[in-house]
Amino acid sequence: MNKIFKVIWDASTGTYKVASETAKSRGKKTGARKLVLSALIGMSSLASAVNVFANTGNDTGTGVTEEGNPAGNGWIAIGTGVTANTYTSGDGASAALGYYSSAMGLWSTAIGSYSKSDGDASLALGVKASSSGDRSISVGASSKASGSYSMALGVVANATGTDSVALGNGAKSTGNNAVALGHKADANAVDSIAIGNGATASGDQSIALGKNAEVTALNSVALGDGSSAAEDNTVSVGNANTQRRITYVDKGVITASSTDAVNGSQLYNLSSSVATRLGGGASVNVNGTVNAPKYVLSHGTYNNVGDALVSIDTSVADISEDALLWNDAASAFSAAHGTTTTNKITNVAAGALAADSTDAVNGSQLFATNQDVAQNTTDITTLNNNVTDITTSITGLTENALLWDETAGAFSAAHGSSATSKITNVAAGNLAADSSDVVNGAQLYATNLLVEENSEAISQIAGDTSTTYITNNGSGVKYVRTNDTGLTEDDAHASGVGATAIGYNAVASGASSLALGQNSTSSIDTGIALGSGSIADRTVVASSKATQTNSDGTITVGHDTTDRTLLGALSLGKDGESYRQITNVADGTESQDAVTVRQLQNAVGAVATTASKYFHANSTLEDALAVGTDAIAVGAKTVVNGDAGVGMGTGSIVDQTATNGIAIGTNAHASYADSIAMGSNSMTTVGAQSGYTAYNLSDAQTSVGEFSVGSSTGQRQVTNVAAGSADTDAVNVAQLKVTDSKVAENTTNISNLVNQYSSLDNRVTTLETSLGDITVSGGSDYLAVNSTGDVAIATGDESVAIGASSTASANNSVALGSGSIANEENTVSVGSSSQQRRITNVSAGVNSTDAVNVAQLKASEAGTVRYNTNTDGSVDYSVINLGDGNGSTTRISNVSAAVNNTDAVNYTQLKQSVESANTYTDQKMGEMNSKIRNVEDKMSGGIASAMAMAGLPQAYAPGASMTSLAGSTYNGETAVALGVSMVSESGSWVYKLQGTSNSQGDYSAAIGAGIQW
Repeated sequence: MNKIFKVIWDASTGTYKVASETAKSRGKKTGARKLVLSALIGMSSLASAVNVFANTGNDTGTGVTEEGNPAGNGWIAIGTGVTANTYTSGDGASAALGYYSSAMGLWSTAIGSYSKSDGDASLALGVKASSSGDRSISVGASSKASGSYSMALGVVANATGTDSVALGNGAKSTGNNAVALGHKADANAVDSIAIGNGATASGDQSIALGKNAEVTALNSVALGDGSSAAEDNTVSVGNANTQRRITYVDKGVITASSTDAVNGSQLYNLSSSVATRLGGGASVNVNGTVNAPKYVLSHGTYNNVGDALVSIDTSVADISEDALLWNDAASAFSAAHGTTTTNKITNVAAGALAADSTDAVNGSQLFATNQDVAQNTTDITTLNNNVTDITTSITGLTENALLWDETAGAFSAAHGSSATSKITNVAAGNLAADSSDVVNGAQLYATNLLVEENSEAISQIAGDTSTTYITNNGSGVKYVRTNDTGLTEDDAHASGVGATAIGYNAVASGASSLALGQNSTSSIDTGIALGSGSIADRTVVASSKATQTNSDGTITVGHDTTDRTLLGALSLGKDGESYRQITNVADGTESQDAVTVRQLQNAVGAVATTASKYFHANSTLEDALAVGTDAIAVGAKTVVNGDAGVGMGTGSIVDQTATNGIAIGTNAHASYADSIAMGSNSMTTVGAQSGYTAYNLSDAQTSVGEFSVGSSTGQRQVTNVAAGSADTDAVNVAQLKVTDSKVAENTTNISNLVNQYSSLDNRVTTLETSLGDITVSGGSDYLAVNSTGDVAIATGDESVAIGASSTASANNSVALGSGSIANEENTVSVGSSSQQRRITNVSAGVNSTDAVNVAQLKASEAGTVRYNTNTDGSVDYSVINLGDGNGSTTRISNVSAAVNNTDAVNYTQLKQSVESANTYTDQKMGEMNSKIRNVEDKMSGGIASAMAMAGLPQAYAPGASMTSLAGSTYNGETAVALGVSMVSESGSWVYKLQGTSNSQGDYSAAIGAGIQW
């Protein structure tokens, strides 16, 4: 049996089918010759295909009709039992590829075993894939697209609604215009969207976003894993058992018509404002609630405004009962109180006594008047005149007095024809619950001010009810200004959910987007348009790509934006028109930080550097980074930021400030310029010093740097140190022991000197006793004094003062020389704190108590290595300086190999470390070269595949279909591509399916659809 097939006519279906050569057939009426021609052309096409095989035996095989055959023009049927609609009376032909595949819709395509494309211009791709809706697409095993213009992508994906999309294994979109995205996602309502594994959107115009998110209400949104929205027109971020906070919410606009969401700070500010206005110690709790105020009033303590106002009202009522009130009937003030019709008015100030006075008079004034009457009783005429005057005064007083109004039960201030009058010069009354004093206008004015402030506070609590924008910035919000001079005052617009727009004509339409600046626009979700004229409209899709070397020698740097949530892009300009530099950027330190040009230059320089012989390392940690100019970094995670710095070892660091700094050893840290940190965890702490005080040296000292072999919490021995010879050499313990022995000897000599001094002091004391108080005016043969200064003073017990203005105030002290002061017991002073003297011509000490001279001290210190000293003269055991202090260096020879972490390392160990680092670097560079070659081969194969698919021709005429084959080669790699394309009957839609394989063993496929006009 050979592999020859033929095309036969199926009368039951009215279509051509491909069959084995042994199958019986007959031509379509009037079409036998055309059938033979079509079979020959189909077999020749199959014979030229690459890697295409046909079944043998009695099974039906594959075949393609001859293009241009009038009886079967344009149809394609490949596979066992396939069925494809033919071109008839202007209707489009179809293509069926796969075991028992069927393409019965006009211009439809079915690819895959048992695939069916019954809808016109539909596409079914995959085993048992079905596209019965017109212009529908189903891709994936058992996928179904039954709605018109629907799309089902994924295993068992089902899109039944018109214009619906189901993307994901088991995804369902049964509502019109519905979208289901994710494993078993279900969008079964009109215009609903379900995104996420198991997400369900059952309400019309609803959105379910997140794993197992569910919306059952109309026009609602459920955001997040397990969120549920069961009420119409709501947004849910949780469910009855699990709730979420919504963070980073911008401040909402607070107006009577505002529907913005407010954030926690706004609620806190509102609570704080309420607490401030309430007073009485009211405060805000951490949860935003307000602690009740405490109002202490005459009737008690109250914790709310209402009760306090009731208490105040009661107090006012009490005051009204006890106040001096106007009596309308009597047209006067009434002093009646309770059942008593008359009462005294006490504490009345003396009124003015004049004919035109309307002041009230008190008892003392009347008493004085009575006294005057009594004194004038002997003068009848005068008395009568006085009585007449008094009568007249009383009459005037009656007219002008504040009288009791019986009818009103109060005092009346009416006067003459005026029913009401002012009472002036009233002193401030006592404001208390039991006070019956009259209050004056000043007190009432203060009360009115408080009422006005409370009204304003209540208004502020109620909120701003204005419906217009503020058109005058005034002084503006502190630290925020907008200059509107010469600009059209178009309002910013933030239509996206959670979006913010600031600036004239600024528009933020993307959700959670930001547009900042005049005419800035951010139209994508979470996008940022920063600066005037900036446009953020580019959709960013998470993707990844490996770094690869191009054929021209250039390198395409790879990227990966799939490891984290990818937010919208930040735009500082407009595509194709404008851009901005970002200046003054700090060097990046984390993997997602922006890098500077300096870091990029250093990185490029580091890549260009080839490995050195004898320099290797073995580690899987991050690579070293030499950032500073002329910097050297050797070892995993080693970072050298300082210029001309050297870092060696795992995790060693040279700071940017440590120019010429050296850090050698694991986690060694050099933070000062020209300083060295040697050994694991060692660090520099002082650096170069200028003008510091060294131990036992009076002159200020200067160092060029610091050499540290440890830290404040861990020190090292420097072993096998040769004996130093120069002044700046390091000394070893042997030399120090010699010095210690000399010091012990000097101590003995000093002790002997003290004994001798004590003996001398005793003799001087005896001499003083013998001489008593001596006044020296000249001299003697063996004692001469030449001074006009003040006398010497010796006030301490057994003290001696010799010299003008000398003072010996301490017990058993001696002051020798003019101005000398001995203020410490058992001491000899030859000067003072501000004036010192040398003691010259001191003989070399012999005994332990003898004084030593400078020559002995120099001899003692010569050739020794000494620790540094602190500012107080004590020994600084953390620092030993080598060299003469003038910039010269000292070699430490015969250093044995370090054993402990605090030991010094020798040159052999250093060379071994460098050689190990070289080996590691060579190995890693070799591995990198191998990976780069593999990437290059993969890339070349991918390019060959892309070239092959790009070389596939495609159908271009309306209603036409095409199967095409193409091959390519690139950089030693080859690829072959197979494609199927078709054009809709109207010529508007173009569909294309293509696959490729290359010499690297990689397979890929692509499917696309486009609309042209």
